[in-house]
Amino acid sequence: MPVRTLLATMIEQHANLVKHTEEMLRVKRQVPVENQSDEVRDRTEGEIIAHVNGASGFLETVLVKSGNYEGYAYVAPPIMHGDGEIEWRRLVADTGRMIEDTPGYAEWRRFYYLQS
Repeated sequence: MPVRTLLATMIEQHANLVKHTEEMLRVKRQVPVENQSDEVRDRTEGEIIAHVNGASGFLETVLVKSGNYEGYAYVAPPIMHGDGEIEWRRLVADTGRMIEDTPGYAEWRRFYYLQS
């Protein structure tokens, strides 16, 4: 498998992890404890977010060492379409506003890019 294909696959899997994390946090916050899966119930929000942060650190290291790393962008919560397609919307700070103050911002919600 060519390196770029492998890296693109890793980025796709990371995006799926971000989507999964989003859903776990939604369940943690909105679903009664007795109706939560063990995976959600037995973890704190901090542990859930730490898992995706660890994966981000691993992915960034691999991308940088590969020499193909373009960077990442913070994204808003993904939109899931009926056909299973995921739409990622890049967050852009308004003039005079920091990205951290933009609605939908979360430090762990990142989408990675390879160099063109």
